[in-house]
Amino acid sequence: MKMTTFLKATLAAGILATGSYAGGLLPTTAHAEVQKGETAKELIDYYSKPYFEYKNLTGYYENGRLDLPIPNASALSVKLVGKDLEKYNAQTKTYDGLDVFVVPEGTGKQATTNSIGGVTKKNKQQYFDVVSSPEILIYKKAGFASEAITLRGFDLYKEEMTLKELDFRLRQMLIKDYGLYKYGSTEGEIIIFTDYNEKDRYTFELHKKLQEHRMSDVIDTRKIKEISIGFRVRNKN
Repeated sequence: MKMTTFLKATLAAGILATGSYAGGLLPTTAHAEVQKGETAKELIDYYSKPYFEYKNLTGYYENGRLDLPIPNASALSVKLVGKDLEKYNAQTKTYDGLDVFVVPEGTGKQATTNSIGGVTKKNKQQYFDVVSSPEILIYKKAGFASEAITLRGFDLYKEEMTLKELDFRLRQMLIKDYGLYKYGSTEGEIIIFTDYNEKDRYTFELHKKLQEHRMSDVIDTRKIKEISIGFRVRNKN
C-alpha cells in the first residue's frame, strides 16, 4: 500500500516549511547521539567518493575489524561498528557469504582498502530481476519556489542492505542531480518507510554524515514501502 495522501501532504508541508520534518522519526532502536554537522564541502567530498560492492566474500575477525581477502585485488579491512561488533567477533570463526558496500577511508595509498560498516549477508534466494524498487518522493525548496518530484527505478538487488549504503547512494544522487549542498550545508532529511508507524522509519539528517554506529544497521529491502526526501536548497550569494 502506498503512503496515504494525508501523510504525503503532512511531510511536504513540514519539510518545505521548516527544512526538516520534526516527526520523531528515528527508529526506536537507534542510539541517541549529538553530532555536529559537517560543512557542505566535507559532505560533498565524502558523498561524491566512488564506492565499490563486493559479493560473497569470506571474512576473518582481527582487533575490531573484519579482514576480507579479495581475489586479484588489494585486501579489504572493514572497521566493525554498532551491531557488527556482536555479529563478527570470534577469532576462530570464518564468516562466509558476505556482501560488502565499500566507501574507501584514508588517503587511498594503502595496500589495504579500509572502510567502515556496510556488511550484509548474501541473498538467500535467486532473483532474475530486482529484489525491490521503492518509489522516491522528493520535496525540494529553493527560495520561494517549491517542487515535488516522484522518482521510480531506484532498483535494489539485495535482500539485505545497510543504512550506510542506502544513505550514501541516495545522497550521491541528490548531489549529482538535485543540487544538494550546492550553495552550503542543507537542512532536511531522508526517511525510509518500512511501514507507516513511527517505529518503522529510518531517518538520515542531511546536515551531517550518517553516524558510524548506524553504518552497520541492516534493513530488509523487501519491506521498504517508500522513501521520502525533503530539503531546502540555499540561494547563491
